[in-house]
Amino acid sequence: RRARCKGQNTQDRYRDLLYQGSSGRRHGSNDTQIVEGLMADSMRQQICTAIDTRLKTILVSGGYETNAGSNVYEFWDIALEEDELPGIIWRDGTEESEMLVTSTQDRRVNIDLTLMASGATAPSILRKMIADIEKAINVDYTWGGLAIFTNAVNIIDTFQVEHKDRRIGACRARFTILYRTGYLDSYT
Repeated sequence: RRARCKGQNTQDRYRDLLYQGSSGRRHGSNDTQIVEGLMADSMRQQICTAIDTRLKTILVSGGYETNAGSNVYEFWDIALEEDELPGIIWRDGTEESEMLVTSTQDRRVNIDLTLMASGATAPSILRKMIADIEKAINVDYTWGGLAIFTNAVNIIDTFQVEHKDRRIGACRARFTILYRTGYLDSYT
């Protein structure tokens, strides 16, 4: 069984490091160093944060068909355990960009998903998960105004693994998000 890192997220740890002084105390003590500001997240990071947050809302109590939102993992390279299913592993993948006449840059980032479910009804659960992801995207396909548009989910392939007495199904899918930044400026 693998251990999971719990507690502060990366952004909180970064913020703490910036505001700590030589004594390690937080901002406000007499011997701390004050940092004038934090760099904002890039547009891509803001979109990825919104994706992770939205995928975690996929719960039956929220009107979805599955509870896949209970098990959402970003850039996870280890197979999920049976008690973590149904689950979603996602990552932002390749990105294409194009300079526009107006000194802006259109960017298309691929979001790759691996959906996993277990049991005799795994194929049916996977189909429900695909529908749930489409429903979650449709809540706001601009991701809070960060993107211009999100393309529909494309199924890349499906497969099933049977091991001893358990059956696990998986599906790889992808959707693409179009967003715009300043030319060579990922922060605007």
